[in-house]
Amino acid sequence: MIGTLYLVNVWGGGTGDGFQEDDALATAISSTGEVVGFAAESATSNRTTGFRASTSSLTGGEYRATTIRDSTLRTVRVFGVNGGGTVVGQAATNASANNEYAFKDDPSVPNGSGANQDGPTKQFLAPPSAALDVNSSGQIVGYDSDGNQHRAFLYTPGSGSTPIVQAPSEALALNDSGNVVGWREVSGAQRAFLYDGVVRDLPSSVTGSSRATAINHGGDIAGAIATPQNNGNGNGNTANEAFLLKAGASTHAALGVVQGFDESFANGINAAAWVVGEAARNGPNGETAWLWVEGQLFDLSAQLDRDWAGPEETGWTRLVTATAISDSGLIVGQGKYRILRGSIWTEESRAFVLHVIDVPAIPEPGTLLLLFTGLAAIGAVRMRRLGTH
Repeated sequence: MIGTLYLVNVWGGGTGDGFQEDDALATAISSTGEVVGFAAESATSNRTTGFRASTSSLTGGEYRATTIRDSTLRTVRVFGVNGGGTVVGQAATNASANNEYAFKDDPSVPNGSGANQDGPTKQFLAPPSAALDVNSSGQIVGYDSDGNQHRAFLYTPGSGSTPIVQAPSEALALNDSGNVVGWREVSGAQRAFLYDGVVRDLPSSVTGSSRATAINHGGDIAGAIATPQNNGNGNGNTANEAFLLKAGASTHAALGVVQGFDESFANGINAAAWVVGEAARNGPNGETAWLWVEGQLFDLSAQLDRDWAGPEETGWTRLVTATAISDSGLIVGQGKYRILRGSIWTEESRAFVLHVIDVPAIPEPGTLLLLFTGLAAIGAVRMRRLGTH
């Protein structure tokens, strides 16, 4: 498999502008290749800004992003985007989680907080809430509140927002058919669900604490299940393992865990049922991004070209998480990037876009080589794990 890794340049890379090229995350990619996410403005401001970058902005080895922000807002996080350019996310005027609200930003609608306007300054739903995904028809999912706990909702243009599952619950993703996946609490544990007009728990093979995080247009579902640890430490704890449930199947497929790591989380799936996510373990270098293709699980960090002249050289050290994958094979997420700042070499969290060019017939284990070229950039926070956002 051959791929090219690109930088998402959020702030323009200038010095002395008050912004930092560190601590940001690419969260989603549309059918047209538009990348969205969010980034910290600086190490001292505690402000978070959304961004978007289209394929037309790709120049000089990097995507040039446009920020989604407002001076009155402390937080703007973008979680989803559709092919028409509508983005959805969460915004707030201060740091309190109880004040964070869902927003949508349709490029055909003027920004503002008034009637017939939208954008990050206008509450799409009352806080606390978040809009986490949007499909080609403009349907939106996420969570609002029942006054006490998160509650999954589905918004349909012309019909408004409707709770679809009793709290506590969250709707994490939907496809173009309007089928929704997420989690709900059952007997004190999180349980993955599918909503297709009726709330359905996933088949009995998806047991224990589970969460469905992604669904493709064919109805294939990816997520994670808490299972007994199989890393040989014998401590009796549980660990999360990513799964794939094919449409109509009665049994899920466990996707495994990257060698040397303890658990895995699925974050995204495309039409070919390629799945991307993150593996985790305790200790240094505790996360790595992965790609699963037809029974093969690839550690994306292990595929990096680290043939550098020495330690004092710019380059990627590892890819931390893969958050989404498009039908054309574009993967977005976050990585660690070594760069010289002044006279100090530092490792920064940077967002990436990986263009996967080709996947040959399933290679023998260990023969996969990803050739990453170019730059890429800015990353920070993980989402869609077994836990709250």
